[in-house]
Amino acid sequence: MVLRRRDRINSTFARQVARLAGPVVAAGVAFTASHFPSFDIITASFASPKDDVRKTDPLDVANSPKLSAFLSKLNSVSFSEIPSELHNFFKVGGELGLKTSVAKFRQPKTASELAETPDADCSDAVYGVAAVCEALGRDDIKCGAVFGHVKGAAKTIDHIVPFVLVKGSHPNGDTKFKSKAMAALGVSGEWTLIILDPQSAFGKTVDFDRFEAHDSNKIKGDYFRELGHYYYKGAKPQDLKAAVESYKVAVELNPNDNESRGAAIEILGSSFQRLQKMIAKATKPQLEETRDVIKDLLFFLPNADPQKDSLERSLGQVEGWLRE
Repeated sequence: MVLRRRDRINSTFARQVARLAGPVVAAGVAFTASHFPSFDIITASFASPKDDVRKTDPLDVANSPKLSAFLSKLNSVSFSEIPSELHNFFKVGGELGLKTSVAKFRQPKTASELAETPDADCSDAVYGVAAVCEALGRDDIKCGAVFGHVKGAAKTIDHIVPFVLVKGSHPNGDTKFKSKAMAALGVSGEWTLIILDPQSAFGKTVDFDRFEAHDSNKIKGDYFRELGHYYYKGAKPQDLKAAVESYKVAVELNPNDNESRGAAIEILGSSFQRLQKMIAKATKPQLEETRDVIKDLLFFLPNADPQKDSLERSLGQVEGWLRE
């Protein structure tokens, strides 16, 4: 079985959080860069995003004739057949022709992109299943994903697999993930959870030693976190502005996404370090960039972080200089 080696930023969130120096000094704002040991210091300015990140819909099906045809098929079968039809379509070697890909820091695929070029890692398949379920628009079947660490695997080996919750009973139900899944999707009553792992038999998956359940919002957030990693580490050249914007969307969709927060803070911290070196003679565009970087840092830092007060003061001073 091919598992996904998740493209993870390998520093703990405690180290990722930027510790910004205390008071604003005469030269401007100061930043301590030593809290980013796992990343090279970035000295280049932000590039312009290649695309408008926010226009991307990970769960788009409208642009795929294959998914549109499959939706028509699902609307013609019985309710009890929908889970197995989903698995048969999206499983490796199934109707879609899905093939596994383990390329590092690759650009994630929307559901429509997956359908037209069906080489994928496990997360791409999740976007496909979630998109189709969402497009079905049924109240008696809901889709989510189980995300976690594979038992006995290296620390960097995570896996994400789609599931459906169907109203009533079903012979292929799974009990291990059910309570977390129902809580994540906000349902109660009699539901059956069915795992749709494209790399396993219907209703089966690998053994997780820790896991969480994601609803459709968190699934979309997973896409934008992966997109941020691609722009940061996979794109040549790097597109740091698009990476930060991707991480911002990921955190908006899932405020508990500390991985996206930490990666964004590392990018912004390095940029802040570069800007503070020239703050005494900064041009207006450089001051505007400094202001924007501080605002983004304030967004990504946790609400309780004690450094927010000094950042707010730094922002106030930079905005004052811009008004002069």
